[in-house]
Amino acid sequence: MTLLTAWAYLTLAAAPEPRAQALVVPYQSLGVDVSTVSSLSEGLRQSVESMKLDVLPPSVSDTVARSATMCGEDSACLSTIGQRSGVRYVLAFGVGKVGASLLVSALFVDVKTGQELGRSQRRVPEAMPEWSLVARSLADEVVKLPVEPVVVQVPVEVSKPVKPHTFRPWAFVTLGIAAAMGIVSATIGLVAWGNYANLQKSPGDTRLRETQPALNFSADICLVLSALTGAGSIIFFILDGNEKPVAVTE
Repeated sequence: MTLLTAWAYLTLAAAPEPRAQALVVPYQSLGVDVSTVSSLSEGLRQSVESMKLDVLPPSVSDTVARSATMCGEDSACLSTIGQRSGVRYVLAFGVGKVGASLLVSALFVDVKTGQELGRSQRRVPEAMPEWSLVARSLADEVVKLPVEPVVVQVPVEVSKPVKPHTFRPWAFVTLGIAAAMGIVSATIGLVAWGNYANLQKSPGDTRLRETQPALNFSADICLVLSALTGAGSIIFFILDGNEKPVAVTE
């Protein structure tokens, strides 16, 4: 790994994850002035910003305010506005005058699913309400971010074809026997050849004459056994090569 690649990898690993975007927009304002709506909107924006969400600027909210008014409290309709604005969440609010107080309501919509995640309302005095406190109280209650599912990687069993090699041990055993018999046959053959040479020098030696047939027979028997076990070894190697593999789970 080069230094440039390592630096890029560390930079990407240390970079913070991008925050989801949200749109704060009014869907209703009855009997109140524009400053009231603006104050409540700004309070909600600041509250949402502190909840690890990026809020679109007021200019975007002003652009879609009329569409939000037509949607009202329809979460599916509000999620459509959120999709057009390119956000993940929509916090829609309404404020209206009821007698000597103001009724403030808010709902939080997940644009991805079109579902309403939270809803609440507050009744506040009309005379100089603390919009920052009202906004914080509403945001804490309705802004409920969905919990991301934890992905657990489960090891997958993989079946790998493997040859059992049933005949391979027999192939090596018979090959070893064939080699041993060949060595014994060659050794006895050398002894028989030496005995025969001595017999040629001393034709009357009874011991040498009686020993020669036994040596010849032993050498021949060992040679035959070496040939048979060698042929058996070849057969076992052929069977091992043609053996079908079986599936083994890892």
